[in-house]
Amino acid sequence: MPHLKIPFFSMESYFKSALSESNESLASVDSEIRTAFTFGYDFLHKAPPHDQPGFLKTVNYLGKNPVEVYRGFSEKELEVFDSLNYSQKERFLFFSGTSFMWDWGLILTEEPEWTKRFGPKALKPEIDKYFPKLLNFIKYLPFEYTGRILIMGTSPFHRVHRHYDSFFDEPVLDCVVLRFQPEDHCGKAYVEDHKGVSHATPLRCYCLDDSFPHLVEATAHFNYSVRVEGKFKSGIRPDSHKLASTWTELPKVVPIW
Repeated sequence: MPHLKIPFFSMESYFKSALSESNESLASVDSEIRTAFTFGYDFLHKAPPHDQPGFLKTVNYLGKNPVEVYRGFSEKELEVFDSLNYSQKERFLFFSGTSFMWDWGLILTEEPEWTKRFGPKALKPEIDKYFPKLLNFIKYLPFEYTGRILIMGTSPFHRVHRHYDSFFDEPVLDCVVLRFQPEDHCGKAYVEDHKGVSHATPLRCYCLDDSFPHLVEATAHFNYSVRVEGKFKSGIRPDSHKLASTWTELPKVVPIW
């Protein structure tokens, strides 16, 4: 039987339950996350390294991708680039014309690489000291185990361009996308189904199949999403859904580069 493909489904009820059971609040978790971004814990970055093939093969950039920009550097630019640290290299690529998906990011777990996204992951050392409220909230989500935990943010008036992150014939990764900020700070997110119809996602929490094209609209504020990957408990993923399709019905989209 073909595997059931669902662009996204709401997990708002699990979000509300986790807030209640963890005794946390939207404002307290939001404040904790913004504080982390304020002090730049664990290196705020703009994108994976320019030579990370696992990510570059799957993301359909709107503009130039990091490899294209890097290969266009002059000898002088390469000399400068090679002398930079990781953070400086990413800024150099950005200022040289790279179109990154997100402005800022924090990865809370070990093995951050996209190609190693499946399976349970350990937290980075001492990360629990910086995100106790968020981690306490996550404990009450319906996972058998959690994998990578990422916080991805955009600057005011910056949108996350339409893109997809994996191919249709890859296994579906269980994940939730969470948002704790005030409602008017949340950019509207949209996912396209297999017929190309765009659908707005729930505000606070949903499960995304990132082999479907998706985007996030800009707001006048700093906007962020928390993505928690892992394996859901039995019965969480719907057996049927109005947006469901089968693998065989989906077009085999190939990135343009």
